[in-house]
Formats: sequence, C-alpha cells, structure tokens
Amino acid sequence: MGLANTNIVSPQSDSRLALQLLLARTEVQLSVRSNHRELSPEFQSDWDLLQRAEDAMPAAGTDSVIASRAGHR
Repeated sequence: MGLANTNIVSPQSDSRLALQLLLARTEVQLSVRSNHRELSPEFQSDWDLLQRAEDAMPAAGTDSVIASRAGHR
C-alpha cells in the first residue's frame, strides 16, 4: 500500500486515517525550525490537501478540525 497526494483523499481511502496523517505531517512542518521548513508552495499544497481530506470526512457535526481560509482567497 502506498499513499500519495493523488490517492490519500480518494473515495477508497480511509478518510479518518488520511486526515490524521495529514494533520501529523502539518504539525511536524510547523514545529521544525524555520530554516528547515518546506517552501511556501509545498506547504500550501499540503494545506489544500488537508482541507480536501477534512471535506471528505463524514459529517458528524459542523465544527471544522482545521481553520478555513475560504474568506481569504
């Protein structure tokens, strides 16, 4: 089994596991020293993927796990 940005949020993927993996990746990216962080375009791509993963989660409530940037686009 392999995960990639092209299949992690696919309908056949476990949406809860995908969201947990992407949240963990984002936490690591934000916790490293700034000179070791990924460049902004790569982080933006990961952030967009994280939002897609959250959107793929079954609706259990109205609260978002991540902050929405919809108003800032």
